[in-house]
Amino acid sequence: MAPVVHFRAAVALAGRFPALAGVDLSLDQGEVVVVVGANGAGKTSLLRACAGLLPVTSGDATVLGVDLTTDHTSVRRYVGLLGHAAPLYDELSAAENVQFAVRALGLPVKSADAALERLGLIGRLRTTPAGRLSRSPRVSWSASARRATSSRSRCSTSVRRPAATDTCKR
Repeated sequence: MAPVVHFRAAVALAGRFPALAGVDLSLDQGEVVVVVGANGAGKTSLLRACAGLLPVTSGDATVLGVDLTTDHTSVRRYVGLLGHAAPLYDELSAAENVQFAVRALGLPVKSADAALERLGLIGRLRTTPAGRLSRSPRVSWSASARRATSSRSRCSTSVRRPAATDTCKR
């Protein structure tokens, strides 16, 4: 089975600045990875390249079988990047935020309902304005919107903050 993410000597430019310079990374389906580094080391640039938001200009780079060196935007159908702040309208409920995202992409509203149910966003959580909730439900809603707007899902990746007792290979 081919890796889900494969970078070999990958270089990505942000303008003329090398945001990534010679990155090597290979991840299989279901594998969890923690990206660690100082500010400016390229952690966010790596994630942006994987999501098709930063073009890879040389080397080898594939995500879910999509060659990022020839068409980095094609991977956006399968991968979304959810940053630190959930992109939600505070005055809208979960259902309204997800339905808005779905409509904006011209997709059927029924896909929003299915995504909300898969994530367990039912009852009061579904109707409470986003601005009244803590961060956790807001992130779930954003993930729900992404799943509802994806044309298909080929894999699922979990990212977590390691516990103090976890060890990472370096």
